[in-house]
Amino acid sequence: WIVGDTAVQALHRKVTAYRLSDGAEVWNVDLPTSVCETPANPTPDGKVVVFHHERPDNERGNQCNRMRMIDLKTGKQGWSKELDEPGDRDNTFIVYSAISGDVLSVARNMQAITYRMNDGSKLYEIPREHKNKC
Repeated sequence: WIVGDTAVQALHRKVTAYRLSDGAEVWNVDLPTSVCETPANPTPDGKVVVFHHERPDNERGNQCNRMRMIDLKTGKQGWSKELDEPGDRDNTFIVYSAISGDVLSVARNMQAITYRMNDGSKLYEIPREHKNKC
């Protein structure tokens, strides 16, 4: 992401901001496990949610279900939570996310959930129409 005079990158277990003028590191945030999803765009005020795995990288059945909000301007971490599970934890391996304004949308397993970016509170859920069917 480009925010102000920095480029911010999420890679493996770290989110790092670099100054555009000289490439110097401005700040970094260490994550407990590896990044598995990020939205393409931050909020208008420069905040983003990074998704990371539940367990260390080498474990089987490693779900992409941890969310962590980061202010891309300062590197300060905001709220952090587990992705709401609809009772079927078997399909949270591939997650897609997008931010529009101050709303985060998360899609997985043929359903979507939206969250408020400022505090991570759940706004609404769009359930699967035909459970256990294609």
